[in-house]
Amino acid sequence: MYSGGGGGNRLDITDARPGVVSVRDGKNPDDPKSALRTQDWAAFVEGVASTT
Repeated sequence: MYSGGGGGNRLDITDARPGVVSVRDGKNPDDPKSALRTQDWAAFVEGVASTT
């Protein structure tokens, strides 16, 4: 789980299935999850980290 510094934004992230990372809006747990391949999630995280 990740929560921004203000506490208003939150991502729930799980890797319960091999090779798949599930992401959802933590404020709306009944909304659907996005499923990403592990390597796609890693590329996303790397891209975000390189812009901060």
